[in-house]
Amino acid sequence: MTNVAQEGKLIISGQIELLTGLHIGSGGQNGIGLVDSPVIRHPVTNEPYIPGSSLKGRLRHSLAAITHSGISEDTRVTLLFGDKPDKNKTKNLRCTSRIYVRDAHLSSDDKSKNITEIKYENVINRMTGTTKDGGLRQIERIVAGTKFNFELVLILENDNEQCLKDLNSCLKFLEDEYLGASGSRGYGKVKFHFKNLAYKSLASYSGKDSMKDMEINSNEDWSSKAIELIKK
Repeated sequence: MTNVAQEGKLIISGQIELLTGLHIGSGGQNGIGLVDSPVIRHPVTNEPYIPGSSLKGRLRHSLAAITHSGISEDTRVTLLFGDKPDKNKTKNLRCTSRIYVRDAHLSSDDKSKNITEIKYENVINRMTGTTKDGGLRQIERIVAGTKFNFELVLILENDNEQCLKDLNSCLKFLEDEYLGASGSRGYGKVKFHFKNLAYKSLASYSGKDSMKDMEINSNEDWSSKAIELIKK
């Protein structure tokens, strides 16, 4: 595994806006006579949320598509998202991820709203063109217009500009793809709204330096602003 000195962290925050209904399943059912496929909810608040693992997986997929790397991922993908250890030790791989993707929780404006809907879908027998027995299913979705607060943390090293450009590219790519399930049926179109950047050098954690932050708007190129902030 490569051994590169860390320079600090860049914290990127903002909101994810749902442009169409979103379904990220909980892997279970609500019970007899209730919804067949409920959305995942926080175990304490019972509010729907976007797991960091779901968002990170889609971002990794996006960068793999951009770099045309497929299953054998490009070094740009593994540099940002990490790689599996090479058991044969034939390659010098970086095994740890450079990016932390936090769970995205409901914005304060949406906490008091009814933000889910039930969508009925048929499972079609492709041979007969008719609905399969028991094929009518209830799918719970988070409604369009709902917003979630997101936070990404990027570990800074000596190749920050390329990592920031790649992260920006895969976020843009994801906006034209989908998050969650059933993207080919119109689910999961999202928009990222960037609001704040914060740079913390290693010295800031020991009180020898101060954190630098910058508010941004969605019309600005956040990755260029991040480079400016780091170089200040």
